Amino acid sequence: VKKDYWHLIAEAGSSTNHTHDDRYLRKTAKAADSDRLDGINGATFARKDQANTFSGSLRIKGDINFQNYALISSESPGERTNVDHIWHDDGSNTWHFVSDKPYKEKGNSTLQVGKVLVGDHEGVHTGNLPELV
Repeated sequence: VKKDYWHLIAEAGSSTNHTHDDRYLRKTAKAADSDRLDGINGATFARKDQANTFSGSLRIKGDINFQNYALISSESPGERTNVDHIWHDDGSNTWHFVSDKPYKEKGNSTLQVGKVLVGDHEGVHTGNLPELV
């Protein structure tokens, strides 16, 4: 007797004809390597809801929006009194380059640059500095 398609599906789904074996993961079971992605332990992945530490280089192709926070170069863990950082004050429209001072203090760093442009004009550079006596 030839059975139609729907009859075969109903028969396969019945508890009397369906066999379970270890080749298939059961509906509520957990795979032995479910904590891995492509063989890499999931605990090594960065999370966006936690602080992360990277030991390798981080390359970003796109903008970085600091949401009015600072770019920190160096600070002691848990301490915000000796921080090397750059931040922008929207109120005064000023960039602050801060060395060894508390978080978001006014800038105090020495900047070493080749030249400075003010608008479209060259500003102060070694060629137009007055001699210091």
